[in-house]
Amino acid sequence: MKKKKKKKKKHAHDQNVEQTANGISIKPPKFPMKFKEFLRRAFGGRHYSERLHFFRKFLETDYCTKYVDPEKTAAEIIGDLGRSGVQSTTYNYFISEIKEWRPRNRLQQRKDAAKKRWAKEKLKKSLGGDKNQTK
Repeated sequence: MKKKKKKKKKHAHDQNVEQTANGISIKPPKFPMKFKEFLRRAFGGRHYSERLHFFRKFLETDYCTKYVDPEKTAAEIIGDLGRSGVQSTTYNYFISEIKEWRPRNRLQQRKDAAKKRWAKEKLKKSLGGDKNQTK
């Protein structure tokens, strides 16, 4: 008797999968892309609010600096992308810009955190919180 070989079933999630540099498989983007999907691909992270915060910060500090009111301009851009979705040219442009911005932003975040810690420690010492209290 001959044994029949079982064929591997193709699952829906196996089709249209692209391998990324870090080994995670994701589907190639379809356009127009929903804004939430764009944020997930651009920033990752767990929560939509965190991703939106980073995107707004990117727009205000890097992309919209040439405008008079970068916060208002950033809000308009986010609104437009939320309504109409993200097209392929916009997606490619923002992804490349964000990849360049992320390391600079992380460096700045570290510097700001160190300054804040230093200021807190200095304030503690000036208020006398650093003294050993014995009862």
